[in-house]
Amino acid sequence: MALEHDTQVLAKQILEDLKPELILPSPYSIWDPSKMKFEVAGVTNPQSLAEMQALLVKKAFTVSDMYILRVIRMLGHADLLSICTVLVAEREKEERKAREEKRPARCIPKLDRRSLKERLDTLAMSGLVIVEKFQINETVYAYLKSAKSEAHQTRQIYSLTAHATYAFRTMLEADQQLRFDSKTIWLNEMTKIERANAGLLAAVFLKQKYMSKYIFSYRLKNVKGIEELPAIIDFKKEGVMPTRLVIFAVNFYTNERIVTEKDHSYYINSKVRGFCTALRAVIHETTGNGSTFAAIICEDAKGIQKVISMIQSIDEPLMKHCVFTTGTVLISRSALSKADVLPGCFVEPVFNTEKARWQIVGATGFYFLEA
Repeated sequence: MALEHDTQVLAKQILEDLKPELILPSPYSIWDPSKMKFEVAGVTNPQSLAEMQALLVKKAFTVSDMYILRVIRMLGHADLLSICTVLVAEREKEERKAREEKRPARCIPKLDRRSLKERLDTLAMSGLVIVEKFQINETVYAYLKSAKSEAHQTRQIYSLTAHATYAFRTMLEADQQLRFDSKTIWLNEMTKIERANAGLLAAVFLKQKYMSKYIFSYRLKNVKGIEELPAIIDFKKEGVMPTRLVIFAVNFYTNERIVTEKDHSYYINSKVRGFCTALRAVIHETTGNGSTFAAIICEDAKGIQKVISMIQSIDEPLMKHCVFTTGTVLISRSALSKADVLPGCFVEPVFNTEKARWQIVGATGFYFLEA
């Protein structure tokens, strides 16, 4: 989006405020594999189908837990706060629909973070949820602690077992799109963390003032390099054309004992090309009926610059449709619990006609960022 003259000062100030956070790697990034100790948490307890049947009979888990599993599948891999945020959004959406349709609301649980963690631990011990933990970068941890935000050095991300997906789909008789992805259990730590970043980014928009609709795990057809988009979110504001927001995540850092930097870069290049194809298709669908943008989360400022360079070489006109942030920005500013901070959390590429090049400035003028 081109900057208006009266927003240049604001854009510059946003960028200056973000610089200390943009240079730090995201909590959800590969920083030193030898220190991260990425491993399955002890609470995870794989169970056979017969053992799970016994737990079901004993009511170790219930129908309402199926909605928690459904949210985790929507996100793929996610941290506790992202799951909690999406679960709240799902419950509020269901309550509205139930009132409109004059029917009882489905039993989507109403849980705070502590209660949700207890349920997730129970589901992990019941063989439905996998909990993995790792240590975040010490410098990032110190910064988050000083910012009085989510300052936990040991982070946990959650995903589903194969039994869990079959369980909620069978019991809830719905969500054919949210089928079990057999590749999930084989994903490397870089991809798992990248998916956690994507879930974090999508979740922050669910509390925004003009959010009207969202779809997670948006499956694509015949797009090389990418099978699905993490989420697509619609916004509506009276007197303004509707906006569709595409969520995307890119993590460049790799554990070279698993995938070399060269091979990972090749994979990322293919993925970004696929994203550009998908974004161009969404823009085409909304032409005349609204506008389309993409919110992209990267590990740090270097990652943002790399993605911008890649998009510029693949499909330069898409640059004006993209805004960027990092996990450190969103977490340090507690964006999941403070919707009003979001307008100052993003940067965008703007073409400088005097210097004949693209430059990064603070993102302004996007109503989907309004609290």
